[in-house]
Amino acid sequence: MRRTTLALVCAGCGLATMAALWLGAWLAPGPATLDAAVALAPRDRGVPYREVRVEEARCVPAWETCLRYIADVEVLGERPARGRLACARPVRGCELWLPELGLHGAPVPDPAPPGRPAWLEGIFRAAKGAMRAWR
Repeated sequence: MRRTTLALVCAGCGLATMAALWLGAWLAPGPATLDAAVALAPRDRGVPYREVRVEEARCVPAWETCLRYIADVEVLGERPARGRLACARPVRGCELWLPELGLHGAPVPDPAPPGRPAWLEGIFRAAKGAMRAWR
């Protein structure tokens, strides 16, 4: 009897965890594009802006041997600013540098990979975070 009750409680907790992860990912999907991902950094730090543009994206030293991904960033708003986006790989592991707005190496979330819906990427991110917290 105790084993059955314990099994039901564990199964219920597992279902509740999965539902919470799914609901959290559904309500707050990740950014779909690099521009949307870059716009999250100023927003999260309370910097007012109207638009964020990512321009002149390029691999350094060349596309064939891409060691670093660099892009110019322009923020339009009350205090316009120009800065740089630097990524460890093309559009992955990026940091935003906008010294005029006090952003020095602000982390930028990875956009959802092409072909994978943003809500599914949110589930993967939530699961990764839960697994890290569980360690």
